[in-house]
Amino acid sequence: MADDIVSEIKLRTDLVELIQSYGIQLRRSGRTHKGLCPFHGEKTPSFHVDGERGFYKCYGCGKGGDCFSFLRDKEGLSFPEAGEILARRLGLEWQRKGESPEVRSERQRVQDVTVLAERFFRERLMHAPGVLRYLEERGLSRETIEQFGLGYAPPGYEALLSWFRQQKVSLEDALTADLLIKGEHGLRDRFVDRVMFPIHDLEGRPVAFGGRTLRPDGIPKYLNTAGTPIFEKGRTLYALHLARPAIVEAGFAVAVEGYMDVIALHQAGIANTVASLGTAITEKHVEILRRFRKGDAESELVICYDGDSAGMRAVERAGPMFEEAGCNVRIAVLPEGDDPDTFVKKHGADALRALLNRAQPLLDYELNRLRSRYNLSDPSARLPFIREAARLVARSGSSLVRQEYAGRLTRLLERLANEWFPGDPHQAMQARSALTQEINRLLRNDGAARRGTPATPVSSGAGTGLKSARAHAERYVLRAVLTEYRWAETVASRVSAEHFAEESLRGIAEDLLGHNGSVGDGSQHEDGWEEDGEAQDFWTRVERLKNDPARAEQVSELLMDEAPLSDDGLEACLQKLEHAATVAHLQELRQLYEAGELAPGDPRLDEYLQLRKELGGRQKRED
Repeated sequence: MADDIVSEIKLRTDLVELIQSYGIQLRRSGRTHKGLCPFHGEKTPSFHVDGERGFYKCYGCGKGGDCFSFLRDKEGLSFPEAGEILARRLGLEWQRKGESPEVRSERQRVQDVTVLAERFFRERLMHAPGVLRYLEERGLSRETIEQFGLGYAPPGYEALLSWFRQQKVSLEDALTADLLIKGEHGLRDRFVDRVMFPIHDLEGRPVAFGGRTLRPDGIPKYLNTAGTPIFEKGRTLYALHLARPAIVEAGFAVAVEGYMDVIALHQAGIANTVASLGTAITEKHVEILRRFRKGDAESELVICYDGDSAGMRAVERAGPMFEEAGCNVRIAVLPEGDDPDTFVKKHGADALRALLNRAQPLLDYELNRLRSRYNLSDPSARLPFIREAARLVARSGSSLVRQEYAGRLTRLLERLANEWFPGDPHQAMQARSALTQEINRLLRNDGAARRGTPATPVSSGAGTGLKSARAHAERYVLRAVLTEYRWAETVASRVSAEHFAEESLRGIAEDLLGHNGSVGDGSQHEDGWEEDGEAQDFWTRVERLKNDPARAEQVSELLMDEAPLSDDGLEACLQKLEHAATVAHLQELRQLYEAGELAPGDPRLDEYLQLRKELGGRQKRED
């Protein structure tokens, strides 16, 4: 790839026309154009396009750039992929970095012969009523068959070969495209008497095929194109070219195992569905899916596999890979004996959507499966279960995840210990303490040593009391502030950073609330805190905290806490912080009183006597 071709593309691309080709309405405003931003929801246009200079900028979300940037942001493409599309629009030749003209020529020839093969298979399907009937009996409409470009490879071993000869196609190129094979009988068709599923790249060009046998004794049931110059199955996802707008809209992708699963879900309106091609989801797949995040949200993938499949076992092994690739993976558990295709036919699309929305985090799924294998009423099963569970937790590369799940294991131990030793709290405490020590040892040895990072210790629950109740209240209040702006308003009107005893939480509160307890600029408006600018300023502070290395981990930990929040709960915690602040102030006044510094007539003396009267016996308990 030479700089001159990039420059020529930028010079010759009409950016206004390119953006409008995506259905984005732009209106001239002076020498530039203006419209609603295609990258975030807005009602007032803040998206500006300078066609003369070839740049765009949104003053709402901050996205901006040139024609390459627009395609990358809009389509989730890499720079070379965007360059290839733009070059084709202009009739230019785009050469990938490090690619020789010979390799480029071969890729183009293989692409051309694959396009011809797709046309051949589609035409043959229209002349195969029995195959069409089979697809319709599987629940596919004619529109769906057309949308996915399904086809048919006829029997006879030379149907495609003969057609290629008639079309004067290079048979060497057809061999390279894995459409023909060479054996002891010479050249033969690779796909024979099979329903054909074309596999497309992000631009919707066919790059490979999957073929399902129609013979009861056909082996293998599915036959896929091997690697070619234009196809690598480990970095290709079936139907991604159709699914990507829905993935962005839904905020997550759904991964299933089969072609028919994908097609059935798309037909049911669940269009954010893709499938890997005979392999487990790979790091390359995750890297591609991350391009289609909604704004700055975390990339999310819902796996909807048969729970006993080899693919599901591979997903479980790949847990750390997903984490390292920055992808949050959840598992949708299907009823035994169902796959997505059969489930949606039995129960409908809404039932499947509900199942997808209830999908469990991968580690939750693994721990639930692990627990189902053990009878925890049997004393001999308890330690093996704890060991395996701790190893699953230790496998995580995220200290936040380890801390969260280690805490869950501790709470589980506390409940189980009470069940194992009913009426004997001393023995229950000893059992809980022993098993907690075992968890800590396994986290340290199996997790931290392997990663070279410090282990996350698990609290056994000792030392709880007033101090932990205060810490709980402080965390609850900050979680509320970080969750909803109306709660941030309430908190700002009642407490400030000085109300937080824990130093790290006080620092976060100071960044969010300031010393005077304002979430905005410190001045309230007649209609409250609802002005857009003030709310936006507050959420900007929250985003800065998430990206601040000194605060990010604890902020993430607060946001990951799944305990429910409520108005009543917030009120109780605010009262606790206000009471603690009052007690602390009373203690300061009492020290001054005992030192003889509060003389009669000093207003602080009156305040001290009044507070001591109000708090009464409760103050003694707090002391």
